[in-house]
Amino acid sequence: MLSSPQQKVLLSGMKDFELIAEEEGKSVLLDEGVDELNIAEFPLAVFSQRPKGSEVVYKNQVYCKHTRKHIDRSLTISVGSSFKLPTPFDSNVILGLLQFYERIDEDKYQEITLREIASVLGLDTGGKTLARIKASINLWFEIGLKYENAWFNARDKVWQNARFNIIDAVIDDDEKYKVRWGKEFLDSLESNYVRPLNLELFRALGNPLAQTLFRYLDKKFYRQNKLDYDLENLAFNHLGIPASTAIADIKRRLKPALEILESTSFFTRDSARYYKQKRRWRIRFQKKEDEVPGDEQVDLFSPVEEVKPLTKRLLSLNLSDAQIDDLYQKFDDERIERGVEISLFFKAQNPRKIRSFIPYLLKVIDNDTQYPEGFVTEKQRQENELARTAKQRQEQETELARKQAAELEFEETRRKVDAYLDSLGEEEAEKFISSVNFVMGQRRGSMIWYGELEMAIEKDE
Repeated sequence: MLSSPQQKVLLSGMKDFELIAEEEGKSVLLDEGVDELNIAEFPLAVFSQRPKGSEVVYKNQVYCKHTRKHIDRSLTISVGSSFKLPTPFDSNVILGLLQFYERIDEDKYQEITLREIASVLGLDTGGKTLARIKASINLWFEIGLKYENAWFNARDKVWQNARFNIIDAVIDDDEKYKVRWGKEFLDSLESNYVRPLNLELFRALGNPLAQTLFRYLDKKFYRQNKLDYDLENLAFNHLGIPASTAIADIKRRLKPALEILESTSFFTRDSARYYKQKRRWRIRFQKKEDEVPGDEQVDLFSPVEEVKPLTKRLLSLNLSDAQIDDLYQKFDDERIERGVEISLFFKAQNPRKIRSFIPYLLKVIDNDTQYPEGFVTEKQRQENELARTAKQRQEQETELARKQAAELEFEETRRKVDAYLDSLGEEEAEKFISSVNFVMGQRRGSMIWYGELEMAIEKDE
């Protein structure tokens, strides 16, 4: 069984989440998760509605302490006979399977039910979801993974080449599955190359891109509380966003994920999260906690020159260095900051009227425009939007909990009624059913049908 320390819950103020799993016919609680560190590094999915092609390649460079050199590494994901590349849903299925690794038997098979995978991922347990999970397991049996200098052998502490299927064998028994992990992946699990995963937070995020970013940063935050990345490298090689995506579209796609993670206090809010360095866009993250355990991790990225917050904000709005220098020569910081806030306010109020934002911003600053009536800062608008998003997510969670409670209640009713009918025998059972005055049009075996029988049994008793 995997052992790992209890992880501090990052999402404050959230209701306790009790994950129900099935074990020997009983319901047990699963309150702590794990993540394998190799698959947290490179995404096992493509963030595209319809992934195309026969393979996708993710590349990166890492510093090796032993050789004191940078190593080029890559992961190639290849399609099988289905000609389908894995989606974020398929990647999450692997994570769901991983949570029940402790069930590995002597023959290296792990028994699992589709409902358990759905539950651990916070999904409904309806027929469509279970069918989609089943299809995903079958897909992983075909998907090929090729790591070049990218598979970390935790036993020998070296980077290796590895080529394997993450699922080596599948035995399908309706909703029950027996799954055998690929040898390389199983060796990594047995070497305990894992870290705790906050399942409650992962489930609550909802957004697949937020979940992938959370898993990647959670691994990196273990040893340092400040992270700084080349934006395209992070998006293309660690989050699975297609490499043809433009910078503006990367930011647009990341925006909901960043807002969700900021609202959970996983990392701090930053109005200048994006900034330019040597004509390359970069993105930075600051962990919420002040203290970080362990030794300092090697910084794989070039050092960042100290830039004042206003400059970073102007860069994030796509102003050029020359435009920023010109503003500083003409106006003080307070006037520039006011112009930025007013411009963003008017843009939020009438986005169609402001087609070219930078010329509009420069005009507002030059005219020394004052705060209009009803003015709200960009930070306040973001907080209002986050509050609205949080409320919507809470409503969705409440509705999901209601549905799950109804399903559990129905299962209990069905077990009670079936046990009673079995005790009567087939002929007497049919007579009893015929004696019940069902609501007109109720299908045999439906929820209401069972409910009517339960009430009739209670009267009979």
